[in-house]
Amino acid sequence: MIEKIPQSIRTSEQQQEKEEKKKELKKFLPVDLQLKFVFQKPEKEKWQFEGELLKRRHSEIDEDKIFYEAITEINKKDIEEIKKLQEKSKEKRKEITDNLDDYLFLKQAMQKCFDEEWPDSAGKIALALNDSKSAKKAMQKCFDRGWPDSAGKIALALNDSKSAKKAMQKCFNKEWLDSAGEIALALVDKDPETAKKAMQECFDKEWLDQAVKIALALVDKDLKTAKKAMQECFDKEWLDQAVKIALALVDKDPETAKKAMQKCFDKGWLDKAGEIALALNDLESAKQAMQKCFDKEWPGAAGEIALALNDLESAKQAMQKCF
Repeated sequence: MIEKIPQSIRTSEQQQEKEEKKKELKKFLPVDLQLKFVFQKPEKEKWQFEGELLKRRHSEIDEDKIFYEAITEINKKDIEEIKKLQEKSKEKRKEITDNLDDYLFLKQAMQKCFDEEWPDSAGKIALALNDSKSAKKAMQKCFDRGWPDSAGKIALALNDSKSAKKAMQKCFNKEWLDSAGEIALALVDKDPETAKKAMQECFDKEWLDQAVKIALALVDKDLKTAKKAMQECFDKEWLDQAVKIALALVDKDPETAKKAMQKCFDKGWLDKAGEIALALNDLESAKQAMQKCFDKEWPGAAGEIALALNDLESAKQAMQKCF
């Protein structure tokens, strides 16, 4: 018969000492393990981490190293060394504590947003927490509620081009111009073909501002499409929009910009011709535009060109004519 070895029984003082050590050591526990107290059974103060602490004995991560240093010093009851260790990790622990508080608050806030059927707000918090699973859940709920604009923003943040395209099209269907355009602009780099189609849809619906914004974004990606957009604006005599694109083409395609300038001269859009001439650093054409503005009795436009040319005499003349 094997005789059982009696287990040692701790005195109340020993048990109290153990609890004090544990309480002190908890201050040094890595932040992800601290979360287990909060999300599992905080009232029981459990220290069951399924061997996770043991795996970290030789870790090079600062938090893990601090924890094992703390074990040694607390067991030695070396108060001075513990104080030094606390000082050493003071800033680190403050950062961890602040982050933990923020994390817990945001987690609770996100769940409340889901509970209250505010998926757009829940999605923003999920993205801030880098919680892609919750962000996808929020995005789908936005789609379900008929909020493709919010769904699109989450999709873009998740780098989910497929969902972003879906959201953009739904915004077009609802004629939510600004939202559709914003998504299209964000897709220029990742999916220029979709952006081009969106630009054309904006032109077809005569949503000019959004169409031009996309065209301008495409200048670096697809020069041909940007030039085509400029020509469409000229053909429909959407002057301001055409000139915006022409100005964006000055560096990439100065010849096309010059043709746009000449078109402005031909149509009598002299102030715009002068604007393009100045961007091209074509001083002769700029002076020509200024003189034609004087001839047309447009002293304001003439004065702006004169100032850009640093032609003070002409600027004074323009000012006098304004009076």
